[in-house]
Amino acid sequence: MQTKAGNLFVVVLIFSILLFPMFETTAGQESLSVSVSLDKKIAVHSDLVEVTVSLLGYSSNNIGVIEACIPIDTSLFSVVEESIQNHVETEAGKPIITMGYRKGSSEVYYSYVDVVNLVEKGGEVFSFQLEVVGDDVDVLKEIEFSTVILADKDFNNLELSLKTAFIYITDYNINAEEGLLSRIHKNTKVREFKESLSELNVEILDKNDNPVDDEKYVGTGMKVRFELNGDMNEYLLCVTGDANGDGVLNVTDLITVRAHILNKKKLEGIYFMAADVNNNGEINITDYIGINADILNKKYIVPN
Repeated sequence: MQTKAGNLFVVVLIFSILLFPMFETTAGQESLSVSVSLDKKIAVHSDLVEVTVSLLGYSSNNIGVIEACIPIDTSLFSVVEESIQNHVETEAGKPIITMGYRKGSSEVYYSYVDVVNLVEKGGEVFSFQLEVVGDDVDVLKEIEFSTVILADKDFNNLELSLKTAFIYITDYNINAEEGLLSRIHKNTKVREFKESLSELNVEILDKNDNPVDDEKYVGTGMKVRFELNGDMNEYLLCVTGDANGDGVLNVTDLITVRAHILNKKKLEGIYFMAADVNNNGEINITDYIGINADILNKKYIVPN
């Protein structure tokens, strides 16, 4: 439990830090940066996103104060408060560390103060999880800092740079490990699909890596490619019910599914996933009936 004296000590130290210019440079100071990294680049409703704050470009033991605040967009995220963790190695009881979530200002905060046992090396400082609560959205969100302070043992502020990260929130299904993007409706034109990912500069490619015309339909087996956080990302696309990859549901899909059920020509990979319209992990007569009902306009398949 934090004592009143402890709280006062933190306030006095932080007040002392703020008296110095934010970017005062000490002679021979190494290049410092504080960065945000995420374990996901794309997320959907109910996903948990791990946010890690790290101190980079640092090797000597000269840092006695670390302060950071990250504002949270509560229309998109909910903070998992019990997940907030300190990663700085310390001697028990020596530093003053406070961290948590201020609901009033919607900020995750972290404060480390210790002028005796200084931080000896760069690395992860703290982390926390965000749950995606935004639904049916198309937004590219930057996870950034509202406040960052680094100071040495004499409370001199240290020059630093900030590195933020972006995450894209969508209502498509994303499997980052397998590189799959699903829950795409039949008869979706490439132009319409690009518009649904309007915050990203996406490119749609066929199975031979050739660009697909905007007026063609998005088909199972095509790829979406885009750059995010400096990395090129690529996902295979799955259109629910489109077992042959032309982007529409018709008799060809029925023939393809029937051939699989009769063990004449087995579907694999992304095409198996597209034909499994009830999402139970197998292709059988139920999927055949579902696709047929959609073709006859009796019952529309809801993309899964």
